[in-house]
Amino acid sequence: EPLTISQWADKYRRVTEIDAKPGAWRSELVPHAVPIMDDIARPWVRQVWICLPERGAKTQILLNTVCWGIDQGSAAGNIFWLMPTEHDARKAMGERVIPVFRAKDDHGRPGRIARYLSSAADDTSRGAIRFNHGIRLFPAWANSPGSMAAYFGRINIADECDKFPERTSEGSDPITLFLKRARDDRHRSKYVFASTPAGRFIYKGTQACTQVKTWAMRCPDCGELVTPGEEHLAIPEGTTVENVQRANLGLTCPECGTIWNEERRAIAYHGGREKITTGADNPRPESIGWHVPAWVFPVIPLTEIVAALLRAKTGDHASRVAWANGYRVEDFEDAVSIRKEDGILALRDDRMEGQLPAEPIAAITAV
Repeated sequence: EPLTISQWADKYRRVTEIDAKPGAWRSELVPHAVPIMDDIARPWVRQVWICLPERGAKTQILLNTVCWGIDQGSAAGNIFWLMPTEHDARKAMGERVIPVFRAKDDHGRPGRIARYLSSAADDTSRGAIRFNHGIRLFPAWANSPGSMAAYFGRINIADECDKFPERTSEGSDPITLFLKRARDDRHRSKYVFASTPAGRFIYKGTQACTQVKTWAMRCPDCGELVTPGEEHLAIPEGTTVENVQRANLGLTCPECGTIWNEERRAIAYHGGREKITTGADNPRPESIGWHVPAWVFPVIPLTEIVAALLRAKTGDHASRVAWANGYRVEDFEDAVSIRKEDGILALRDDRMEGQLPAEPIAAITAV
């Protein structure tokens, strides 16, 4: 039956015990994931870049995509899953991917995907997971150009791509090598990139897409769809990293100015919808980027977010990087400017020390 990825997940996906909420997949728990999955399924979309914080459901979106692709049969073709290292790839296959295929329903019966598993499904050492209707899932790792060059997939996934090495042993970056896999069939193959930023590929790739989207929250007070920024975090005066757990934190609506506590922030998230920030005039974009900061997600508590922000303001370089990458979900850029000597000397005052200017002045500020 023809289904979108979100429709397939709601009907057939079983979440395994390794995840926070095992059992039947429920899209209403992560509504932002629905338009992302459906963007991947659109026939004219070739690339989707998913730039989200940790605990933003990135892995679940990828797993739903893979399961949907397997169940779509020949329409999907083989699947290529690229991880940072061989250890990551084999661990992901053994602990997350294959258990999803073997997951049973509430009555202990095999799930939808279990019917496709072959006898070699657990033999990841052979380089692929084989399904009995012809599709194969190829795990590969970004630090091995050989593993990347061996196979081609109709669906190609780059998982945690900002943990990939900046250069492979061949001298090219792994994303470029990855994209070369679709040269022969680029009008039917799909690429999905997912990661939290670490200054390498995901943020730049997301912002370079034909269309960029985010998740807008709906204010429970004024009803407007809003996209709060870092400046809308409501932090009482005197809040420190040490006492942040006791602080009355909130997130301010940019439209009406009301402050949401954790409960109302969750209501705003669940009542939200996708919002196009770039490329709204393109009805059929070939590439779509998704960028959503951490304070949108109620699963990430405000105490954690504000503590990270306070450490970034008063801490070391690593704290500022952690705030930019993990919470603003952007590449870190240090706000340091180097001034030439002439620019500094131009600020020099030629008057003698202690001499005041002759013209009337309103105030003297010492900094």
